[in-house]
Amino acid sequence: MASEKRALILDIDSSSLGACIVEFQDKPVLVDVKRMPLGTGTNREPEALIPQLREALGAVVPSYAKKHPGITDVFVVAASPWFAATLRTLASKSERPVRVSRSSIQRIVSDHRKTEHDAAGHAALEVLPVTVLVNGYRSMVSKPVMGTALAVTLYESFSDTSFVQTVTDAVRSSIGKAHISWHTTPLAYTETLLRLSDEDHATVVDVGGEVTDVVVLSHQTVAFVGSIPIGSRTIARALQGTGGLADSMSRLSLFARGELAEKEMQATAAALTTASAEWQKQFAAALDQAGNSVPVPHRVFVVGERDELPWFTQVLMGTSVRGQRPLPTVVNADYFAGTVTFGDGGVFDASLVLDALFFHMRGGRLKTDWPTAPVLYSVQ
Repeated sequence: MASEKRALILDIDSSSLGACIVEFQDKPVLVDVKRMPLGTGTNREPEALIPQLREALGAVVPSYAKKHPGITDVFVVAASPWFAATLRTLASKSERPVRVSRSSIQRIVSDHRKTEHDAAGHAALEVLPVTVLVNGYRSMVSKPVMGTALAVTLYESFSDTSFVQTVTDAVRSSIGKAHISWHTTPLAYTETLLRLSDEDHATVVDVGGEVTDVVVLSHQTVAFVGSIPIGSRTIARALQGTGGLADSMSRLSLFARGELAEKEMQATAAALTTASAEWQKQFAAALDQAGNSVPVPHRVFVVGERDELPWFTQVLMGTSVRGQRPLPTVVNADYFAGTVTFGDGGVFDASLVLDALFFHMRGGRLKTDWPTAPVLYSVQ
């Protein structure tokens, strides 16, 4: 059995704060899983959400510190709107072949950061290589190679300093000695899905309450990152009646299970078609943009809250992208069968399971029958 390590995961999206303790044994063990709402659901700007985030962290972090002493790490995983991300390629050529290794790639990344200056109010979260081409050929650089042409594609993410400071203050006030590391969902979720699936090309749709992140994977690496300022609750709010958002969410769940009367099924279907039209339009536009540089895959992994995924998957399947419909794979509890276990207070939460597996895999604690080839993002 691998040595145990206990960490707190904070998964923060546009409408909720998820948290759990993860114990790294042979498989990650999720303990004391919580998810609480942020804000009223109508705001999606970080500045407006900071007070609600501060309040939620003030309630959550101290309780974990008290119940679970000995936390060594706090892993923060941010979804939109808490970060912005870009992909850029650094290229170089030489007249004679030169040695390319993982250390030399990291040196390129470090040298790049020395020439960059974060904008006022911004804090860098990740600056990491996701693709390396040597003489035009992709390489994982498991061993040093020789070449005259090198191209390194970097994934760079940053956040507002107010977000970083808010989370840091909450952690330091309760778990002063824990190491804090910062991550974003396009890398944490997609690396995990790449390792668990056999897909070389796929789209990952992470459905938040008010924002949806879209990541296109090509040749098993991140090729496009975008977001849509519409989420599941945005759509539900657009069709809510006198019963409010809770009533709309309940009605949509019944609709997805086919448990409404026929007349109400038809009315809800029509209302959902209207309410989701703008999301479908922007999703198609995002994939059209991605398609300008990489092939757009029709296999789609859908990540979101358990109760909302059945009807939101219908929204996704109603979208036409370049004349074809998506083929969705819902990332639910069945998808993860056998990869994680749950301890006291552990319940299924797709985002937190993806996070836990991501950190578990980065620590080299892979089952022997899982894919072992490193995703280049893990090179640090």
